[in-house]
Amino acid sequence: MTDKSLIPDTKPLCLVFSGAAFLFYDLFFLLFRKIGPETREFYGYIFMSVVCFLMITYTFMFEKRRHDMYESIYRDFRSLFTVIVSSMVIMLSCCIFPEFTEPVLLCSVIGAIMFEPYIGISISLCFSLIYSVISAADTLLILYMCFMSLIGAMIASGLKSDTKVRLYKYCITIVAVCTGLGVLMYYLKNGCFDYLFFTYSLSSAFCQCLLLLIFIRLYNKFVLGEESRKIDKVTDKNFELQKLMREFDRDYYNHCLYVSRVCSFMAKETGADERIAECTGLYYHIGDYDGGDGSYKSAVKIALEYKFPAKVIHNLYEIGAVYKKPSTRESFIAYITDNVFGELDKNRREGRPIGDYEIFMHQYTNELSRSGVMDESGTSMNQFIKLREILVKVGKEYDSKF
Repeated sequence: MTDKSLIPDTKPLCLVFSGAAFLFYDLFFLLFRKIGPETREFYGYIFMSVVCFLMITYTFMFEKRRHDMYESIYRDFRSLFTVIVSSMVIMLSCCIFPEFTEPVLLCSVIGAIMFEPYIGISISLCFSLIYSVISAADTLLILYMCFMSLIGAMIASGLKSDTKVRLYKYCITIVAVCTGLGVLMYYLKNGCFDYLFFTYSLSSAFCQCLLLLIFIRLYNKFVLGEESRKIDKVTDKNFELQKLMREFDRDYYNHCLYVSRVCSFMAKETGADERIAECTGLYYHIGDYDGGDGSYKSAVKIALEYKFPAKVIHNLYEIGAVYKKPSTRESFIAYITDNVFGELDKNRREGRPIGDYEIFMHQYTNELSRSGVMDESGTSMNQFIKLREILVKVGKEYDSKF
């Protein structure tokens, strides 16, 4: 399991501040509607706010348990606090937007990009519920907010999975959905089409697009940028751990270096993340270092100690598909490369030379495919065939080198 001593425990403080943000949001609308503590409604709304906050916290903890150990550092409570405060500010701005133009979609997108779709939907729905109930919203507005939350999570999933993100496509989608759904709800409520409302709806959609572009720029700079800097650090030949690996066993280090280069090339050829694949391949057997037992637990313990990028730690939990099957293409690339090279080593030790590398690779990789190990990695059959073709070429080179 993850060594908790390596992770700063910010949970209590961040939960307190997140809860305070929810309470502030609730009190703002209560005072806006002039509902004071002398009324029964006041305490009912406060109770509802507490329930919504607990629902978000439970959803977050459920996601952490579902992804288990590596999530303790990958999606922490500080990030949750940031998302909650951002969503609170966005939802407070609903006061200045006409009905059916509220920027609910933006809350869902931010939460889903930072975490998972479940978290984004949960945060967006909770804030929307509080806003709807306190502002005495009708059924159509509640439906509008629910739809916007779901659509926002879907857009965020596309942004995260698209390796060549074209933001203009998602901006067009946001403008079309926000304007179209808003106009539809307005028509269902009032029975007519209003050009002024259409202008408001279009303006709201463009505002959400602009804010989304600003958020993505900040996300790329501070979140992904930090990950990139960590990858640069751990893949540098002068990195402390690489020096120790060279001193520990030069042949072992050269083998890891070769695997990382192959993984990087395979990732480039199949559209996966080259840097993550390279880093995962380089440290795939870090669990064997310095008398380790070779397990994913040993690998992750070292990775945590040297502050590896979170995505690489994620992949190291999937070493050998023991704890869980590869869930990313980069993890699967490292897995299949390691297995193929391991099988080549085994044949060489047992004195069984490979006659036809193409037949050998087809048979061995097909066995891996049938075992279902790539099912959760997002690797398509075309990409799998491409990986196999590359392994046929590098297999001969590997046998001659090692």
